[in-house]
Amino acid sequence: MAALSDLYHLVRQKCPSVIDIMMLDALNNAYREFCRKSEALAPVIKIKNIVADKGEVLQPQIGHTILKIESVGKGNSLDSLYVGKDYTFDKTGTIKFNRNSEDVNIVAILLPLVDMPDDQADDHLINAYGEFIATGAAKQLRLMMGQPWSNPELAAMYDIEFTEGCREAYRDRIDGYNTFHNTPRKRDFF
Repeated sequence: MAALSDLYHLVRQKCPSVIDIMMLDALNNAYREFCRKSEALAPVIKIKNIVADKGEVLQPQIGHTILKIESVGKGNSLDSLYVGKDYTFDKTGTIKFNRNSEDVNIVAILLPLVDMPDDQADDHLINAYGEFIATGAAKQLRLMMGQPWSNPELAAMYDIEFTEGCREAYRDRIDGYNTFHNTPRKRDFF
């Protein structure tokens, strides 16, 4: 796990003279928004020896909650299970299957809790997309009226950059599951 406070220097580059506690609050909000928009936190949860009509409580990482279930599949095969027909999932985090099964892989989209500790951020997200998360924090700080660092025009530019970072993280996660890559070929047109 990484700490959000590791991104202070990136936020200071985009929004100087902000105190650390305000930066940490803005980073926490930006990290949460980044995870919600990009759906980048998607671990595989494995459940073995499924019993029909018995609820299994899914346990996400500490400091996170399950936003949604992206896919459910049997073991290592490509057989997908469908909500309603094969299983049900409620907002309490309980999944109930309609048939017995050996093992099931669940891809769950996670969302950090509002009061997530500073040092519980995902390493990969901080290392790969830390600049975008810091940009989202700077956007929030630049929107604070009555502060010396307030600048709504710059916040609008930061919002565009932050949104592009969310889209990039989403595409990277989706492409990671896709084994087929059709590379475009350069064509010469007259």
